[in-house]
Order: sequence, then structure tokens, then C-alpha cells
Amino acid sequence: MNIRHYRIIGILILLLGLTASYAAFAARPVKINSADPAEAQQNTILEVNINGSGFDKAEDAVTEVNFLLPCDIEPCTETGKVKTLGWVVHSPKKIVATIEIEELAIVEFRDIEVLMTRGRGGKGTTLFKVLSSDSEVPNNDGNSIEMVCALNETPDTQ
Repeated sequence: MNIRHYRIIGILILLLGLTASYAAFAARPVKINSADPAEAQQNTILEVNINGSGFDKAEDAVTEVNFLLPCDIEPCTETGKVKTLGWVVHSPKKIVATIEIEELAIVEFRDIEVLMTRGRGGKGTTLFKVLSSDSEVPNNDGNSIEMVCALNETPDTQ
């Protein structure tokens, strides 16, 4: 072998190393760290900033963003009436999701799940909470009154 062969072999080794480095970079995990805001009331449509890492804009595009009720047996798919209307990937660390929390949504924490092409994805547990809507109900004359709960005690009759 002459010096030219060693150069070619060196270049091939360098290219293989770069390819392996890219593959390791592309396969990095998806992590969800926080949501802002972290809570919202029933009967609301809002934008939620999802902060984490591994969100790719192009090759490994985000295919789903879900706000799921926690469960013990995977896969968890129950949303409890919280619907994701759309999302935009702003950077590898930020997604903005538009969600609708229905009027009868279950009042509970939600796990935030981000799924991507090629089967990658991640989940942040109990990062978002659905709160009860205002406790106002209409009275008979159409005006709103605040709901008041009182404990009625019955006197002892002997």
C-alpha cells in the first residue's frame, strides 16, 4: 500500500465517524419538562408553551401532541375532554400547542405526550392541570348567583 491508499482509508474512517455521530444526535430522546401556563379552567381554548428537548422541525417532525389523563397501564390514550387543536414547533426546546378544554372536562392533572415520526416520543407526567370553571349558576330570574354550600344540621328530637 502506498501513501495514497492510507489517505483514502483515513477519509473513509472520518466519514464513517461523522455518519455515526449524526445518527447518535438524530436519535436523541424527546423530553417534556414543563408547561406554561401549567393550568387552565374548563370551557377554555388557549395556547400552552411546552418546554423540553428533542423537538425537531424537519426530519423527525412532531406528529401528535396530547394532554392525557394519567393511567397505570400503558398506552394511556384518554384525554378527559382536552383536545389538541394544533401545534407549532418553535425550536428543539419549545412547542406551542393550542388546546380546547371542554366544559365537562375531567378536573385532574394531565400528562403531556409528544410523538414524532420514526416512533420517537416522550411524556412529561402531571405537568398540566384542568381546573373547575367558576362556580356560578343562574337563579330563576336569569341572574347569576354564587353557589354556596352549607351543612344543614338537624336538631336532636327526643
